[in-house]
Amino acid sequence: MENYAVEMLHITKRFPGIIANDDITLQLRRGEIHALLGENGAGKSTLMSVLFGLYQAEEGVIKKNGEIVKINNPNDANALGIGMVHQHFKLVECFSVLDNIILGVEDTKNGILQRQQARKKVMELSQKYGLLVNPDAIIEDISVGMQQRTEILKMLYRDNEVLIFDEPTASLTKSESEELYRIIDQLREEGHKVLVFSQFVSMLEIIKSKLEENNYPYNYLTGQTKDRKAEIEKFQTTKEPSVFLLSLKAGGAGLNLTSASYVILYDPWWNPAVESQAIDRTHRIGQKNKVIAYRLLTRDSVEEKIRVLQHQKNQLVTNVLGDEGFASSLDLNDLQFILAHGGEDNDDDGVVDV
Repeated sequence: MENYAVEMLHITKRFPGIIANDDITLQLRRGEIHALLGENGAGKSTLMSVLFGLYQAEEGVIKKNGEIVKINNPNDANALGIGMVHQHFKLVECFSVLDNIILGVEDTKNGILQRQQARKKVMELSQKYGLLVNPDAIIEDISVGMQQRTEILKMLYRDNEVLIFDEPTASLTKSESEELYRIIDQLREEGHKVLVFSQFVSMLEIIKSKLEENNYPYNYLTGQTKDRKAEIEKFQTTKEPSVFLLSLKAGGAGLNLTSASYVILYDPWWNPAVESQAIDRTHRIGQKNKVIAYRLLTRDSVEEKIRVLQHQKNQLVTNVLGDEGFASSLDLNDLQFILAHGGEDNDDDGVVDV
């Protein structure tokens, strides 16, 4: 008799007033990919939650490699090599990507967390499976697509061999990295030189590896670069289309990189002055070309929402203080009155707080 990797035999799960799963049997062989299809409320997530130990079935058994197992909770599932990415991610938003991945399975030595070993394993998995992440980024600051990659890496880090994805496409967004490579490919074909800025050296390392895979010429400048002048001169003097990868601290100011006509800001810095400094590396004496800057943002992400708020704030300032704005009609006495009374609340004077 063939041993399946996982068997769910005659599973029945009831909730008050409803039978979510009624005598369901599912058998999985190693290396297979299965899709559960059904309308909302059909019981797909419930069945997978039973397999992952979030729910307990009233009837039926689960087998792993031919042996009956009891999965009382997700820890039991992980111990059996079963992992799950939920539609609504189970991540700690104030933790970094790395901390979320290793949470609950931290390696320690003499009571000290072995973060470097954990980081190495995470980055190896990231490269192996094409799940590009910045391990130092905070969860609440990254895109939904990046959060999903973090959840997948959590499973792989635990050496899970059965991977469950609950509504896997519901939260997917186009990866910033995919868009970056598309832009670079297009600009290289057109013969351009490109500056790519990131505030995270680890992200530049990932981009560098991708460029090396495609045999794309590049230059690289971070705070650890010893011969800055040589890297800059190579980029400035080469006649071939190329990419210059720069960290924010190393390349944000003081450099003359007029041979580039395109600038890509890979991740947002939320400081318009700093972003302008990066773009201005191409706007130096001797620049003869039109300079175009790209800012990569994931749609419907926190990044996009913050950027919208920044634009709204800038527009408000312009409307108030611009040449045609409200403030242009005020004299010194008016401004002094506003500043002196701006913090007072008076619900009886007919003024509406906005």
